[in-house]
Amino acid sequence: GILGLTVLAWGNSIGDFVANTVVARQGFPEMAISAAFGGPLFNMVFGLGMATTYANIVSFPNALVVAKPTNQSVTAFLFLSLGLIASLIVIPLTKFVIRRWYAGVLIALYLAATAFGLMAEFGVDLFGLPQRD
Repeated sequence: GILGLTVLAWGNSIGDFVANTVVARQGFPEMAISAAFGGPLFNMVFGLGMATTYANIVSFPNALVVAKPTNQSVTAFLFLSLGLIASLIVIPLTKFVIRRWYAGVLIALYLAATAFGLMAEFGVDLFGLPQRD
């Protein structure tokens, strides 16, 4: 859990960060922004879709059992939702120009998400939900 929140997440994002920075500096900022959102979105949709399909095939004919929400999953969902909704509102309002202040907001949101994620991982009861086994 802790490695996934920190070292592995950073290591997995470095390649995208470098590639998107190079593309933006070559004069294609729209393509870099699209890649920053589209790449992880594709990975999540495709990865979760394939995993869920596999789990359904393996559990057939029984129903697929989904785990109850935990502090970790609710924390991740809330911060992901907050970041996406904020971007959905702020980016069109700024005429699709990402300002430095908004980058600072997203960095602060990331730091808060990491802090709350670590708190949930260490057993702090954030939402009155059970801990992951």
